[in-house]
Amino acid sequence: MRCKIQDNVCGMIIDNGSCTNVVPTTLVEKLGLTIVSHPKPYSLWWLNGNGDIRVTKKVCVPFSIKTYHDEVLCDVAPMSS
Repeated sequence: MRCKIQDNVCGMIIDNGSCTNVVPTTLVEKLGLTIVSHPKPYSLWWLNGNGDIRVTKKVCVPFSIKTYHDEVLCDVAPMSS
């Protein structure tokens, strides 16, 4: 689905069955979102299968879909497309 983040149209996957919200480092950098330290750093196993991606940062991502506005707290991880 498409949404707006800081007046930028972005692709977004909403999975209500997921227990982890993750955004790529590149999105956070390009939009200049404020990063904070993750209170409980961990390794991501499901992203690449071997757990070598360390999640140490979090970010609050404000977004809108038509007239709906919200924000979601996400873990930040390097991802390639």
